[in-house]
Amino acid sequence: MTTQDIKRLPLLSAFALASITPSQSFEIQIDYSLDDNGFFDSPEARAALRSICDFYETVITDELAAIDPTTWKDGESWTAFRQNPVTELFEIVENLVVPENTYVLYAGGTALNGRSASGVPNQPHNVVTNQADGQQRLIDQWTLVTGRGQDGADRFTEPTTDFAPWGGTLIFDTGRTWNFSTTSPDNTENLEFLPVALHEIGHALGIGTAPTWTRHIDGLTFIGPNSTELFGETVPLVENFHWADDVRSTSLSMFGIPAGVEAIPIMNRFSPPANATAFRGLSELDLAAL
Repeated sequence: MTTQDIKRLPLLSAFALASITPSQSFEIQIDYSLDDNGFFDSPEARAALRSICDFYETVITDELAAIDPTTWKDGESWTAFRQNPVTELFEIVENLVVPENTYVLYAGGTALNGRSASGVPNQPHNVVTNQADGQQRLIDQWTLVTGRGQDGADRFTEPTTDFAPWGGTLIFDTGRTWNFSTTSPDNTENLEFLPVALHEIGHALGIGTAPTWTRHIDGLTFIGPNSTELFGETVPLVENFHWADDVRSTSLSMFGIPAGVEAIPIMNRFSPPANATAFRGLSELDLAAL
């Protein structure tokens, strides 16, 4: 799948990954309820985001425990921090129900004043338990909401070796005109939604944002042991959460993009070009970062 001079990386543990075949469990549940500016009002916009989330579902195989406070003991509750995609403020959500094997992705648009889009994971805020059940019950519930049943993903594990958030938020700039096609660029000044959404969902799933990412940073390089071994050297970074501009990898097959050719990773720091004649997609390096 690789060309002779392209270095490959293994899969790291933020989410567990599979080969690119349909997953039977993991689901990205898109929530448009906060999209008060109507960025996703058009069927084309929603279809594009659904297609991109469907791709991510094919490569993520984690089995995530449900967070369902309706089944907890009397007096127990939890709150979540959720970024609002219109105000960009973080707000508290009481007793959110997150189904098993589900990641809740809030999506919307607002004026971003120079940025094209943003993607972040959302986090738990607080857990309340019945004091009569003692400290262990509190630890168990915190383990659930921060780790979703994944070993090494909860707040009580040091160092953190896995990442299992309950959800995330995507925000797109309403001040731009977007091409929502997932089959071909429109070769105009419109911004291509596909590569931008792939990039920001990557951040929302943990690339550049998860503890499992930051614990493998040394200066401006990524030093994950498996990636270092197979890449042949530490991987250069910029801003600590993007691959450096000159890093190259190998393309994956998706949305008409051929596999196995030299590619600029989607998770580098980039401004999507206008008048694009070809899409950019996830590379093997991006997939490894998950």
